[in-house]
Amino acid sequence: MKSSLEIQEAPMSTQDAPILIWDWNPERLQRLLGVLHSGFIVKAVENPEEIIECVSSKYRPHVVILPLRWGHSESSLALEKCSGFDLIDTLTRSSDPPQIILFENGLNRFTLSDYCRPFQKGVVAFLDESDPSFKINLMKKVEECVPQRRVRWPIGSLAFLENMGLVGPSSALHCMQEFVQKAAYLSDVPVLIAGHSGTGKELIARAVHHLDQKRSKGPFIAVNCSAVSGMLAESEFFGHKRGSFTGAVSDRPGYFRAAHQGVLFLDEIGELDIRLQPKLLR
Repeated sequence: MKSSLEIQEAPMSTQDAPILIWDWNPERLQRLLGVLHSGFIVKAVENPEEIIECVSSKYRPHVVILPLRWGHSESSLALEKCSGFDLIDTLTRSSDPPQIILFENGLNRFTLSDYCRPFQKGVVAFLDESDPSFKINLMKKVEECVPQRRVRWPIGSLAFLENMGLVGPSSALHCMQEFVQKAAYLSDVPVLIAGHSGTGKELIARAVHHLDQKRSKGPFIAVNCSAVSGMLAESEFFGHKRGSFTGAVSDRPGYFRAAHQGVLFLDEIGELDIRLQPKLLR
């Protein structure tokens, strides 16, 4: 008999908003089911093959939750060798892919590049099980995902890109459109836009800002780093208090504070004073 938990008082039917969960560790699986005990209809499966069957059937879960590594034998494997990473590939290639939440213990061991790779595959969240806020983060992410079943990218995103002139038949343009939408979907991950002068880097940055459901409500601030004086650069970026130096007649928030909850576009960042560049890392 399949291990499952269905919450009857949830306001949706199993067909409307199912959440599919699998874990090789039965104790952890029960803990995860306990986290999602209220307000959701959850279906736990016995093996990962059932995930693929459910995704390709009329069941079609809104959300799939699973671990990156399947068993202790995968503890030392590289990310791309992990079974969870392999399954993501299969799920995201389906005609109507679910929202995928991946989790792992100790994400601080991952490089930034490896941490971002599941997102590039289409995962909506990569959570750290060892984080004290893991359960809260899991609940919040599931709440975000359930009502967004058929909206992988913000509504009208393609039309918006076309209105900006970011449209064309070439494969390069299609890749660029996909990049913009993925970058907007990742929200808090820094984005590097490279290209020669006049190729539209700021246009891309504005598109990312507009399509980001979280940050589009905040400001878009573009700074030409080559025009920022080396003497005043730190004050320009980080702000200052009144009287902190000669000429500081009032408090200034700085570009980072001014762009809070929005997007700060640093144009020509390579031209910025070399002494200030390390300070931007944090």
